[in-house]
Parts: sequence; structure tokens; C-alpha cells
Amino acid sequence: MRKLFPILCLASFLLGASGLFAQEGFAGNVTGGQGGREVTVKSPEELRAAAEAEEPLVISVQGNLKIGNLPVRSNKTIQGVGTKPTLIGNLFLMSGSQNVIIRNLRISNPSNRKNAEGFDGLTIRGGKLILIENCLFKDCGDGALDISHGADLVTVAWCKFEYSSEDMRHRLVMLIYGPPKKKSKGRARVTLHHNWFGKNCGSRMPAARKAHVHMFNNFFDCKDNDYATNAREDAQILSEQNVYQSVKNPFYAEDNGRLKGEGNIFKDCHGKRDDGEDKVFEPPYNYALD
Repeated sequence: MRKLFPILCLASFLLGASGLFAQEGFAGNVTGGQGGREVTVKSPEELRAAAEAEEPLVISVQGNLKIGNLPVRSNKTIQGVGTKPTLIGNLFLMSGSQNVIIRNLRISNPSNRKNAEGFDGLTIRGGKLILIENCLFKDCGDGALDISHGADLVTVAWCKFEYSSEDMRHRLVMLIYGPPKKKSKGRARVTLHHNWFGKNCGSRMPAARKAHVHMFNNFFDCKDNDYATNAREDAQILSEQNVYQSVKNPFYAEDNGRLKGEGNIFKDCHGKRDDGEDKVFEPPYNYALD
């Protein structure tokens, strides 16, 4: 498994075939721009016009586009085609954005030479029913992929996260948290499966608050990190058959967080690692474990 999983992740990304893997998880019913027009974009201006359109669209992205901060409206599929399709900047799925698929893209938002101005690669801030699959997140200046402020029903699958250097100020991969109001009973429901948390990832893989997170068949080999999987502030994480290799503080809970682990592999790890015997939610969908 430890040798095979990175190969499977890399193969899935290089193949770049939409729908290559069955959709599983909380966003299993997402359709994106299905039924809408199909458009191909080759410039930031064309992508912005398509992403902000009110109609359903299947948007194929070609080339290397510097997008700045780009909002995405509901009922969109944004997919990379051709050689190394790349977005440099921040995709932003705000409250009200629903039913969106992002796939087959390289996403980066690096800091400048003064180690400033880098933001998330992808921000899901209140968006719902979102599928992120087969993407490479590299050198994002803040979080690579943050899911927050009422975001819900999200699946992240077959993606890779990495950073070029340990010297980057922020190597915060993924923060998941539900509604920010203290009295809110809502939870962010997120599935993470078959993702690769690789070179120089520092922390938040994920860090969860007010969330129900189901993780299965993910691979972690980010040595010299700070911490990996952390449940805090009323979060519940169900972790099944994930592989942690040479990782510091791989798996722990704090501040009323809960963890349940089944079949995970920890090889040459050190630091905080809980027994993972807490009672947590049960996923409301079918899924297959490798």
C-alpha cells in the first residue's frame, strides 16, 4: 500500500480523465455544469466570465492562467484539459455557490519575495455540494484548500498537496470548520479520500472544528511537518485505512474533538497519536475501502 498509493495518485492526475473514479462521499450527488453549455477558456478574462455566469456551464481550462481572486457561481464544472492546465490565484466558492465540480487542475497561489500576498488556492466559504477531484495544490501562500463558514457537503478526492520548500511561511494544508457562531449547531460535512499529503506539507491535514470529517485511504509522507490530523472544538473525525509514514504528531484530538481510527498504518511516526476509540458519526453513504 505505501509504495502503490503514490503511484495511483500520480497516475490519476496524469491521466486527467474526468469521472475516472466513482464519486463517493458527502458530495456524491453533485452534477456541476451537467446539461449546460460546454465552453473552452484560454485567458483569465474568459474564465472569469464563465465562472460568474448564472447559467450551468462545463468550463474547460487550457494553459497557465493568473486569475487573482475568482468567484465561482453555482452549477459549474471547471476542469483542466491539455498540457498542465494551471490556475495561479484563488478560486472562491462563497455562500450561495452550490453544485460545483473542480477537477484535473494544478492550483497555486504563492507568496511574493517578501513572503506576502499569498492566499488560499481554493476557498470554500459557505459553498455547498462541492466536489474537488484529481487536482494538484502546490505552494499556496495560506491554506491550500480551506472549507469554512457554513460550507457543507464537500468531497476532496484523488488530490495531491505539496510545497517546494520548508522555508515557506504558511504550509497550512486544509482547515475545516463549520458555522463560526458559537451557538450554531451546524457542522461542515466533508469526505477526504485517496489524497496524497506530500512534500513539505506542514500542518492541518486536516485541522477540523465543528465538522464531521470522513477520511479513508489517504497517504501522508510529509516528514519534518508540525502536525497532521487534528480534531478540535466539537469536531468528529472518522479515519479508516490511511497511511502515515515518517510523520510528526500524526493523529490526535483536543478541545472536545473526537477521533475514531480503524485500520490506519503508522510507520516511523512520532509525537502525538491518540488511540482513536471515540464515538463518532456514521457516514450516510456507501463507500469502498482499499
